[in-house]
This record gives sequence, C-alpha cells and structure tokens, in this order.
Amino acid sequence: RWVRAFALSVQAQMAENEGELDRQRTLLRAAHAEFVVLGDRFGLGMVVHSLGDQEDLSGNHAAAAEAYDEAIALAEELGNEEDLPQFLVRRALLEARRGDVAAARAVLGRVVKHPEGVFGAQAALMPSAWAQVERMARLDTAVSDTW
Repeated sequence: RWVRAFALSVQAQMAENEGELDRQRTLLRAAHAEFVVLGDRFGLGMVVHSLGDQEDLSGNHAAAAEAYDEAIALAEELGNEEDLPQFLVRRALLEARRGDVAAARAVLGRVVKHPEGVFGAQAALMPSAWAQVERMARLDTAVSDTW
C-alpha cells in the first residue's frame, strides 16, 4: 500500500510537470487517501504541501492556507527540520499575497528560528521570500497612502 501511495505522489509530480493540473489534483487526493489509511505522516505532509501549492495557484487561498498549516503541523510533529522551512516560506508568501504582511513576516520569522533546517535550495528561498514580503508591504503602503 505504501508503494501505491508513493507511486501516486510521483505520478502527481509528473502530471504537474506536464501541465496536467486536474490529473495532478486527482492523483494527489488519491495519494492523500492512501497515506491517511497507512498513517504515514511524512508522506501525508509532502502530499498536503503539494495540494496546498495547487490550491494556491488556483487562487483558492483558504484551502491553500489549510493545507500548508497541516503540512507545517506534520513536519513539526515529526521533527522534519529539512522540509519545515520550505513549508513555512510557502505559507508566508501566501500571507503576503493575501495582503497580510505582518502575518507573512511572522511566519518568515519562524523560519529563522530553524536555521538547522535551512540549507541548499531552501536557504536560497529566504532572500526571495523576504524581498517579496517587503515588496508587498511597500505596495500596501503605497495603496493606503493614495486612498
């Protein structure tokens, strides 16, 4: 059963790469169901994070926030310091896009508290994430000043 769940998640990644987002969603939901039955919290966290990304891209920000929060909770529960920073950065960027710059900064502040998990590509996300949040803050201020 675990092999099936993992295979579904890999197929979902392939569907994403091919631009087949409906197929990706279907495969991710199937993988999610399998990982739930198995009780595999790591696999579940990875799939939920991918579902969050897809909801975010689809403009369903409430569902994305819920998925990211679940992925973050699972990573923290498991002590998964390697993936937690990425999950937090995605959540922060979502908050910035939703216009809540203070929340975005707070979430990014949590990443800084986990430096042992920030490396490689994830470490490279941090300057970009901070820049995007600050750009949103300037935009928010500029819009507020004109109204």
